[in-house]
Amino acid sequence: MTHLTGNITNQKYQGFDRIIVVDKNFTINSIKDFIDDCSIIFNLKEKREQNFLFDFSAVNQCSMFGVLITYKIIDFAVKNKCFFRPNMWLSPSLLNSLKKYAFDDLIPATLSAKQQATEIFSKLKPSITNEFIIAPQPLLDNDKYTSDKLNKEIIPKIENYYSFDKDFLSIILCCFSEIFSNFWQHAIDESNSIIMAYGNKSYVEIACVDNGAGIVSTLRNSTIEADLLKIFTSSLKKGITSKKGSNHMGHGLWILDEIVKRLNGKLHLYSEGFYYQRHFKGSVDKGKCGFWKGTIIYVYIPIGIPIKLSDITQLSNNKSIKIKWQ
Repeated sequence: MTHLTGNITNQKYQGFDRIIVVDKNFTINSIKDFIDDCSIIFNLKEKREQNFLFDFSAVNQCSMFGVLITYKIIDFAVKNKCFFRPNMWLSPSLLNSLKKYAFDDLIPATLSAKQQATEIFSKLKPSITNEFIIAPQPLLDNDKYTSDKLNKEIIPKIENYYSFDKDFLSIILCCFSEIFSNFWQHAIDESNSIIMAYGNKSYVEIACVDNGAGIVSTLRNSTIEADLLKIFTSSLKKGITSKKGSNHMGHGLWILDEIVKRLNGKLHLYSEGFYYQRHFKGSVDKGKCGFWKGTIIYVYIPIGIPIKLSDITQLSNNKSIKIKWQ
């Protein structure tokens, strides 16, 4: 990733004052670099900077998560008037990814600040072929529309697609439940928290992104800890919650981390300048990164490891982790 600004000498970029250049492999492994380069955007509210360019012309591989985070940063920049008529160069490969994950109409409409974007977003539906794709969906706290959509359109498709492995299905639904629960607690408006998923018979990816209250901002009022990185990483500990005295389960991120560790998957968490990455084989990286307003969660879990949800939930003081969609 490259962030160019000021006196740009490359002839290719003449006429532009700020440029974010995206690498050819735009997957979960390059997201931290993307966040580092894009963090300045959260300081540009109402600035209406001119001559800005997102250059994706070199991209030859773009994952679901790459497409999702691209949409979310564009959505924030446009709604908060960070740029005046921003530009975006797209490679053929990226265009194919936008179409695959149902962003081919949504991102151009959002970039143009068209009201049509809201209508396109509201009509996105899950897709099932040889693989399943849950197109980006809004999450809103206590929103009946969201709950109905989950119950009637999304969950039945997941249940049908993974009916061949009931144990894995219960783990997937637990991951969805915990992510929904976590983001619903802090949702501000219907465009704030966005969830989507992609899966096949070998693995599932789930990602949720918002620009609302981040992890540190949410937890710091309920702790005496002053170290912001420790506050951030405490969100992955069992029993930590910003909703003391409420019915919030308080172990959503902990149980996600345990599931990923047991199934040899991946968990990425980014919020307000900090990151946590659990990789294959259990290694963990954490520390400071570029600022992202809100929270990003990414979960990758493979199929084929003979572990039941009960093997994991018995580690919790709460013996029954309930999957609740209302």
